[in-house]
Amino acid sequence: MIAPRVNAAGRMDDASKAVQLFIAETNEEALQYAELLHSDNTDRKEADSSITTEALELIAQNQHWAERTSTVVYQPHWHKGVVGIVASRLIEHHYRPTVVLTESGHYVAGSARSVPGFNLYEAIHDAVNI
Repeated sequence: MIAPRVNAAGRMDDASKAVQLFIAETNEEALQYAELLHSDNTDRKEADSSITTEALELIAQNQHWAERTSTVVYQPHWHKGVVGIVASRLIEHHYRPTVVLTESGHYVAGSARSVPGFNLYEAIHDAVNI
């Protein structure tokens, strides 16, 4: 029960809250940090759900995208901490290699997931070295 909340702290904000929970000297202090972690986990769930819905809508709105053998989606406002989860969710719907990108500072950042039998890293590496 605690693992997803500890994980969410690093995804959504600052993982030091999880450390503070584990080294808290009083039950009251530990409870305060546990509540913060629970809030981060709630935020993570909401971001995961809304970004997944938005990405699925982007794909559905473009018939050409729906017919592709891979998926690449991008929105600058998506939360970087959940794009990997979103990529996994998109594979559940479309079962194809998937890359989900967002802005992170002055860079585009993202996460990729693949399906068995397709090495996404090698495919990207080969495409860059053409």
